[in-house]
Amino acid sequence: RLRTWAHEHKKRLRIGFEIALLAVFVAFGVLVWSQLYKPVRPELVRFEVTAPPRTPIEEPDAKPQPLRIDFERSVAPIAQVGKEAPGLSIDPHIEGSWVWTDDSHLEFQPRDDWPVGKEYSVQIDPKVAIAPHRKLAERQFKFKTAAFVASLKSSEFYQDPTDPNLKKVVAEFTFSHPVDSAEFEKKVTLRFIERRDGKDAPPVAKKFT
Repeated sequence: RLRTWAHEHKKRLRIGFEIALLAVFVAFGVLVWSQLYKPVRPELVRFEVTAPPRTPIEEPDAKPQPLRIDFERSVAPIAQVGKEAPGLSIDPHIEGSWVWTDDSHLEFQPRDDWPVGKEYSVQIDPKVAIAPHRKLAERQFKFKTAAFVASLKSSEFYQDPTDPNLKKVVAEFTFSHPVDSAEFEKKVTLRFIERRDGKDAPPVAKKFT
């Protein structure tokens, strides 16, 4: 009986040791697996937006400038490069077309000139517009078109030496966008400031032609 008990005791110890050893190997394997295996996440792709500058109206064949989106790496579906791009929308709506100029540059060319100083919002549907293996950091953005700018380029004052009441001002204005000259003239006001005793008198509106 003593031998039988000792044999059984050794057997139990051996089984317990084998189970403990197996548990150590399993725990070690789990630890190694957790350190070595990490799910591969697609890197987020960012982009820069270049709002369209004003149309250079001083050039005879000037055309509206496009909205440009520059991605930091290739994101376009290969089959769409050089073609019209689907999956993009612009609000408020404006007629035009989206085109991939290459695999990382996208342009929107409006049919007509951009409205002055208007804000737009663009939505990108990555399931349609972007290659399946790419993921964008952002899916929408806003931009604003060029504001209207008027500036006085030059001005000259002339007074007739024989007739002090005959005065003339020649002023040249420049505009960033086309202007109706007749409407502009209606909005121009000329005020004459006379200097008396070393001080400026209150401005007086003057009629002019």
